[in-house]
Amino acid sequence: MNQFEYRPPIDLANARLRLLARALGPAYIRVAGTWANSIHFADSETPPAKTPDGFKGVLTRQQWRGVIAFAKATDAKIMTSFAISSGVRDHRGAGTPNMAQGWLAYTRAIGGTIAAAEFMNEPSIAGISGAPKGYDAAAYGRDFKSFRVFAKRAAPGMLILGPGSATETPEPWGMPPAIPGSIPSADLLASGGSDIDAFSYHHYGAASVRCEASHLPQTRLEDALSEQWLARTGVTHAYYAALRDRYAPGKPIWMTECSATITESGRRQL
Repeated sequence: MNQFEYRPPIDLANARLRLLARALGPAYIRVAGTWANSIHFADSETPPAKTPDGFKGVLTRQQWRGVIAFAKATDAKIMTSFAISSGVRDHRGAGTPNMAQGWLAYTRAIGGTIAAAEFMNEPSIAGISGAPKGYDAAAYGRDFKSFRVFAKRAAPGMLILGPGSATETPEPWGMPPAIPGSIPSADLLASGGSDIDAFSYHHYGAASVRCEASHLPQTRLEDALSEQWLARTGVTHAYYAALRDRYAPGKPIWMTECSATITESGRRQL
């Protein structure tokens, strides 16, 4: 089975899409995910012919203008995260804010605002999320502290969320299988990642069918309305709320990524 399939970008100028999205407002629109960890913001009207070294994709000015216009048209605020791949690191391997600086400056120049941001997406599984090989809690702590200093200077009104972790929740059958390069959220927070404006986490009741080979949780159609499956949301919240209470007491808690995926072997995602 081909695990990935190209899909053309959504037309954010579509009038019907904007009408339906505006009915949900006021809201936050999250433009992030695993790919954001390795995305290159092309800060020119002519994007590069190929993806630069150290990145896995390109975000163009035209695409970003479309996001800002869509947010304005739908009474929404933008939330995102920034690249942490080798493309934004110096010769010592330390993260640099150069690309984020240009991205924020361009956002302001066209009348946009990034209301909230996670430093990176899902650092709890840094090993498969675009981080450098051997990335650990200490490296995260150093990078996060530097990012916070930069962000408070370059975008003082932007809320900083974190850690934005996933895959740690105890399931009814126990903890999920360990993912290579995993870093416990407790270690991320203890290393210096607790200086946040709101605590964020991710919840997956089940994983996409393209993740079946990774042994991540799957849900059969007949189990989708079971008490056990529906209760997973509360289990995940309780797990991360306990970490919030320990490392960032009193801070709001946000679930910034989730999936209600229901899958069954041999069938497409619904």
